[in-house]
This record gives sequence, C-alpha cells and structure tokens, in this order.
Amino acid sequence: MRLTVSDTGRVVRVEVTDDGSLFSAPYLRDEPCAEGGRGLHIVSALCKQWGAYTTPTGRVIWCELAR
Repeated sequence: MRLTVSDTGRVVRVEVTDDGSLFSAPYLRDEPCAEGGRGLHIVSALCKQWGAYTTPTGRVIWCELAR
C-alpha cells in the first residue's frame, strides 16, 4: 500500500494505492459486522468528496478535504 497526500491550495487530496488488489467499487456499508467498508462512513463525514479508480496493477481510493 502507498499513501499520497497533495495540497492544491483549495483542497487536500489523500490517495491510498493498493497494488495487487482486485478492484471492487467501495460503498458505504450499514452492516455492523461487515468485514470492510465501515471506515468509509468516517471518510464520507469528513471529506468534501471521495471515490476510486483502477490502475494497471490495482486500485486507488481517494478523498478530498476542504482547506
């Protein structure tokens, strides 16, 4: 995994790169016993926007925080 943080002056963008992981679109989960996806509730509450995209070797999950 790799973490990248960049500041555009307008927003702070955070990207987590997960090489070798099969892409599955992230979504907010409501099941309290879910194996993953619950952290996106925190991301969604704190961030201006978030999303994901694939790369040739895996995926990137990103979010933008207002300055």
